[in-house]
Amino acid sequence: MAVSPNTLCHLCSRHVPTFFATPQGRQDSSQARSSATWNSVGLSPGLCNFCDLLHHCLNESGVRLPFAGIITGIFNGQELQLHIPEAGNSKRLEYSIQRCSSRSAALDKEAKVSNRLDTEELKKWLERCDRHQNCLKYQEHKNLPPDFRLIDVDNLTIIKPTEFVKYCTLSYVWGSVEQKPLMIQNHREYPIVLNPRKIPKTIMDAVALCRDIGVQYLWVDSLCIAHDSETALLQQINSMAEIYSQSYLGINAAAGDDANAGLPPYKGRKPPVSYLIRTTPAGSLVASLSPQIAAEQLINSKWASRGWTLQEYALARKVVFFTGSYAFYRCEGALFYEDFGLGFSDPSPRGHEIFDLPLPPFYRRTPDEMRFYPLTFTRMLGQFLHRDLRESTDIIRAFTGILTPFENEIGPHLWGLPSKEFAVALQWKTEEPFPVPRRDGFPSWSWSGWLHTSRREDLPSAKWAGDVYKGFDEIIANQSAVVCWMVTEERGGKRLKPIVKRRFDFERVNLGNKARVYLAVIERLRSDCNILFPSEPELVLNFFTDWIPTSTSPLRQHLFVWASCASLYVDKEPCFNDLRACEFALRLNSNSEPVGWVELRPEWRNGRSDYMEFFAVTVGVYPASDTTACAVEVRLKVILVELLFNVQPPVYRRIQVSHRSISLKDWEAAERRSRLIVLI
Repeated sequence: MAVSPNTLCHLCSRHVPTFFATPQGRQDSSQARSSATWNSVGLSPGLCNFCDLLHHCLNESGVRLPFAGIITGIFNGQELQLHIPEAGNSKRLEYSIQRCSSRSAALDKEAKVSNRLDTEELKKWLERCDRHQNCLKYQEHKNLPPDFRLIDVDNLTIIKPTEFVKYCTLSYVWGSVEQKPLMIQNHREYPIVLNPRKIPKTIMDAVALCRDIGVQYLWVDSLCIAHDSETALLQQINSMAEIYSQSYLGINAAAGDDANAGLPPYKGRKPPVSYLIRTTPAGSLVASLSPQIAAEQLINSKWASRGWTLQEYALARKVVFFTGSYAFYRCEGALFYEDFGLGFSDPSPRGHEIFDLPLPPFYRRTPDEMRFYPLTFTRMLGQFLHRDLRESTDIIRAFTGILTPFENEIGPHLWGLPSKEFAVALQWKTEEPFPVPRRDGFPSWSWSGWLHTSRREDLPSAKWAGDVYKGFDEIIANQSAVVCWMVTEERGGKRLKPIVKRRFDFERVNLGNKARVYLAVIERLRSDCNILFPSEPELVLNFFTDWIPTSTSPLRQHLFVWASCASLYVDKEPCFNDLRACEFALRLNSNSEPVGWVELRPEWRNGRSDYMEFFAVTVGVYPASDTTACAVEVRLKVILVELLFNVQPPVYRRIQVSHRSISLKDWEAAERRSRLIVLI
């Protein structure tokens, strides 16, 4: 039974005001990450209100009681997270302590249990979201996508709306559950009546949820896309950005492994969440499941491992997540999570800084004048590459919904690569050493042409959020050093179309106090670029006129590149360290100092010759490594290629971009030569 609000033990009376002295959401920076320790032997549950909360966290987190040891509390500005030693490491408890609104004394007596989501709470989130200034601007709708269908949840029928209506979208995992997708040849008239006994539980739960929140229509891929028409299927895939971004709410089923997992905690929480309230001199506090711990279920879920679900989540302007134990709601204006009516959820924009979901929101594009591509795009691509697809050939289809809205910033894509600054786009790089197994039907010069085999559990969390262009699209360090063409089919036959023209454009870059030194080098680049990296377009066209493809790759995947090429010695043994376990040094010869580095799989390197072929893809201005801070030098990024067919021009496969740049001086010493190569 709870005791007087002022009854705290000696240790808790020192710590509690440190963490909870100021109102929620207004903690100053000095309080962030402050910590304290308790000896469990000294806990006084029943005599000290805060010890009651600590005891509840231990018990509900599965710690066998009585527990003998040290408890460490770390306050992050939002909640007091608790840790205990385990096998030489620190184990974080699933339950934490947060501030809540004042409650009556009746609720202070014993722990309560929440067995399911209160849909009234979800309705309140939606109502508050509808008043957000940022969210209001997305309520203007465009025309309906072609061949658009919806489920009428009131009648459980499929309809073809003639005008825009409010609807929700569902993102879920099919898994091994057998589903009967819509086949248009079997249904010529609308509405199409559905049989609830043949619909998976997750879809039926979404239907019920739509009814509960007063939205009459629902879009689900299996029942709203005609799967027996390739034309209709592609049309709908190309409309994903419209379908999801115009939906009223994206419903994300992130619990379970298949389409029968449902939407817990809607209709039932797995497992139930217990909470205990105690009143202290610093206000009312609650011990309950940590929202941050619950959010981690998202990134570890089957739903977050599937390729299609990334764009389904990312494109919706407001989304609700069902993780099994918790429900979360995110819109552009706020992040809400269940607080069982206790008032500890912080919906303010500042709440995003203290605690956010492990999935980056699509709309939160980080501006960076020093980079070619939005950070949101490059991180989402890095995350997408390690997701699973039921059909490997869907690799670009499943990402089209994200590529399309970014066209203004990256240009129309070429096999998944930005066409804007295409020489820069060729430098994509994942956090695993290459090469990995090839994906048939896609070019090696695109990320879509490889099976990115490393799973999330094999990559550190920072890498899992990977940025495929980190350090590779900085404007001042990456100007095109190549000229590229692709084949187009037009009346009269096939012809070469220029994809990238070499140019040196530094006008966008804020050079600050280094402007004078940088600009002098940039002027040198402008004047000498034709000498450093000459191009022979007429020679290229002549080559193409007489050229006969030697591979089975479609001609539309061939990339004709006029580039500066050189052979470099690649060490036979990697330089192992904590950060780059498979990094091989590049040298002018076996006895020279390293001039660069490239990450490769050792087993692949062991089967290749000492010298390998590289071509320069971008050139840029870098701070000089061996002189004053203001001095700069010209350096290049180079790409390793593997010869496939020794014809004219030679045909190569793209392998890996150099991890570090190579100085122009070293490149010239490698006896570079400009020539035409073909990448397939």
